[in-house]
Amino acid sequence: MLTINIDETDEKISRKLVDSIDAILFDIDGVLLMNHQIIPGSIEFVDKLRKLGKKLAFVTNNAINSPQKILKFLEPFNAQLEEIYNPTSSFIDLLKKNGFNKDIFAIASDGAIEVMRNAGLNVIDYESIQQERLTDVLSVRELSLKGLDRGKNVGIVYVDTNFNTCYGSLQVGQVLLNRIEKVQFFAACPDDTGSIGDNLFLTGPKYNIDALERWSNRKASVIGKPEKALGNIIQSKLKISDSQRILMIGDSIASDMAFAVNSGFKSCLVLSGIFTKGQWDDWKEPENLKPNYIATSLGAIYEKIQDV
Repeated sequence: MLTINIDETDEKISRKLVDSIDAILFDIDGVLLMNHQIIPGSIEFVDKLRKLGKKLAFVTNNAINSPQKILKFLEPFNAQLEEIYNPTSSFIDLLKKNGFNKDIFAIASDGAIEVMRNAGLNVIDYESIQQERLTDVLSVRELSLKGLDRGKNVGIVYVDTNFNTCYGSLQVGQVLLNRIEKVQFFAACPDDTGSIGDNLFLTGPKYNIDALERWSNRKASVIGKPEKALGNIIQSKLKISDSQRILMIGDSIASDMAFAVNSGFKSCLVLSGIFTKGQWDDWKEPENLKPNYIATSLGAIYEKIQDV
């Protein structure tokens, strides 16, 4: 795929891009914000798109924070709650649509669990099963039996970002997946890493998901980027029939660019987050994930469209 470098284009090409899209989806971390600090030029770019009448959505795999808390971070962008999509809210929408009425065993952040419980879902976490430390194989066996007893009405094992994930929670998860009949397996945020600034990177929840998939010989149904299911939800809510009239802007190949490809959206990679110029110059990712457009940042794109 031929990628257009917006930094090097003239205003005519930038105008053509703007005219070709009706909606723009933004990843948040590394695109709009970095460690909750606004990336220069991002506010101006978002404001310009609003003035042009474009539909906007803020799409993140971050389920640590509730949509309401994410909204506070996005106040400078005049974001609305209905414009925010994160795995927890999408998961809740899916369960309500399907009339789910069983328990959920969740390996997830306190914030995500609170949001699910506030939505009326019965969520079991590891701490409600086990408080004592595991010391030997016998204690793991006892934990497994307690998990089966406490989880006899579990219909879903759900895995998301949890910075305090322990061996015990994964053990309970795999026992429920292997022993509870017809239990479903859902996961959000299948990211393997993320930037936390100062050239430091996060160990993503993908590794917990991978472990449970191996131990249970099950494949998780992913609620979040890069899966097409989320793209379908967003496209439907935006009421845009042609997926090529939607542009996804992100800083991750595996999450954002793959999400665009899977959903049939146009894609734009910005180099203000996890993916660097050096990695772009020495491209080693799958060719089909190369973006339609690339720019150093949203500020660089704004410079090209500010007079459109």
